Amino acid sequence: MEGPPPEQRPRKKGKSGKRGSAAARFAALPPDVRERILALLPYWDVIQLYAVCRSWRRLRLHITTPVVNIDLRDLLMVDGCTIYDPAIYGLRLALGDERRSRPVETLDLTCSVDRDMRAHADNLMKRVKPRKIRISLAFVARSCALTTDEILDAFFRRHDRWVMAGELELRGGDHRVPVIDGTGAEFLNVLSISQAALKDAPRLRSLRSLTLSGVTVAVPLVPGEWCPLLERLRIESCRVERRAVVVRFPRLKLLAMEEVDVGSADREDAPFGDVAVDAPELEELAVSCSTRWAVEYRCFAVRAPALRRLCWREQFAQLVRVEVGNPGSVSEGTIEFTSNGERNDMSCCEMKFFRAQMMKMLRGILPNLTPSSIADIARPYVKLDIRTEVDEDSGEVIEVEEKLTSDIGGLMSRRT
Repeated sequence: MEGPPPEQRPRKKGKSGKRGSAAARFAALPPDVRERILALLPYWDVIQLYAVCRSWRRLRLHITTPVVNIDLRDLLMVDGCTIYDPAIYGLRLALGDERRSRPVETLDLTCSVDRDMRAHADNLMKRVKPRKIRISLAFVARSCALTTDEILDAFFRRHDRWVMAGELELRGGDHRVPVIDGTGAEFLNVLSISQAALKDAPRLRSLRSLTLSGVTVAVPLVPGEWCPLLERLRIESCRVERRAVVVRFPRLKLLAMEEVDVGSADREDAPFGDVAVDAPELEELAVSCSTRWAVEYRCFAVRAPALRRLCWREQFAQLVRVEVGNPGSVSEGTIEFTSNGERNDMSCCEMKFFRAQMMKMLRGILPNLTPSSIADIARPYVKLDIRTEVDEDSGEVIEVEEKLTSDIGGLMSRRT
């Protein structure tokens, strides 16, 4: 009986396993690509690759990956409270392997703040000496009285030395953010707080990047007094109870504000809050109200002589003051507003108010032009799109939506 033609016969396995195996293809990738892939994988998955087959075992990925990504919550048993001990033992064994060919650059650790899980985390960290630590902590109501000094000191101090680059993410479940304090806090470079109530101002002189997401800010939002060396500030979907936000930094490069409700708590006399930005090194400003239902600002004033990029979307302010450096220094970005046409049942500003605000902002970007000339010069780079539909009752065509967009990049390129 004749067999299949040669091109259809299965290839024989050699000593190194099947030719073209997944392990061989992975090993053929450039080192930097392999490192990026491993950095995205949970460390437990990397360990399990060691047991897949001989070809994967030969790669010894668990002792070569520069980023160790561990989420202790993934190791919980069915009861949701007890950690699976064999998994912890496997992690400690892999981290303590003396054959490790390169040091761990970054330890990315996620856990809750209960003492049992923190004890497991500390035991794991004794096995590794990372140059950089990213900690993600989830805390609940019963842990709200805790301060983070014990946690940060334990995580950032290893064998009588301190990790010089730390990142901390706090997820609060709408509870109060623990006080961020202790010697370890002095080594924080990046802080992210989400879904929590901020009632104590963090005093972190070493911080370079701060992100607030879904946070209720009950203290005066004056981050320049909290973190004077900050370079990146993101405030997203936050409610500021006080009526003023003051952003004053000597080194700030990026400011992004998206869906930030300022000073509307228990008030009905809109517009509400005031936002003041004074940042001599600010290069990019992004303000967005993507759902178009955030409250209006009474005043938004910005002084940024180094500003290069401005992205403004939907946020209305009764008074806008923009002070930049030389005319035309802002070289890219857009200003965009959307109103609901003739639909008076929707709570959006009329397009005439949006257009007036856009002209004020353009006059701030081009202070050498007169108010009467700015409209003519900007007209080719301002676009109005109108979407219509037929009313079911009257059969008339009505304007459903008007969208006004200004292309700052096109305007500035034409002027130069």
